[in-house]
Amino acid sequence: NGHIGQIVNILIYRSDIWIVDYYMPKSDVGYYSRAVGVAQLLLLISSALSAVLNPYLSDPKNTDHEKVAGYYSRIHFTMMIVFSLAGLALSPFVFPLVYGDDFSASVIPFMIMLPATLFIGMTRIFATFNVSRNRLRENLYASLGALLLIIPLDFFIIPRFGIEGAALA
Repeated sequence: NGHIGQIVNILIYRSDIWIVDYYMPKSDVGYYSRAVGVAQLLLLISSALSAVLNPYLSDPKNTDHEKVAGYYSRIHFTMMIVFSLAGLALSPFVFPLVYGDDFSASVIPFMIMLPATLFIGMTRIFATFNVSRNRLRENLYASLGALLLIIPLDFFIIPRFGIEGAALA
């Protein structure tokens, strides 16, 4: 279940780019890919926290798994909110400065996907908790549900609204 879940997650993270590539000009693929790449930098917070939490939550000697996971979830959520708000405020300046004026087209998709990035980060913490409790099936079902929602949304929204629609889906 764990390996299948990872494959499903890859499809979730890449399907929108493939669909943007099919429907939109190549320049839009570049702008959208850059927005996704920068948004995924926020997920490094989640990955780091998950890497630290997993051994602790997996240790059967520790009996306060739910309490610890809840505590760090709140800290994580607060950090993600702060960095998301900073990204929202700074992205109109940072994208053109770092990537060039053409990549100003990445700013709106980036801003649109920030709320989703916040919640994706939270799911990573919950997924780590499930892994530590040997509940891989729940992670797989959640990922499959997300994939079954995202793919039709992408095909419906991207042709109509372009990269902003991809960010929304």
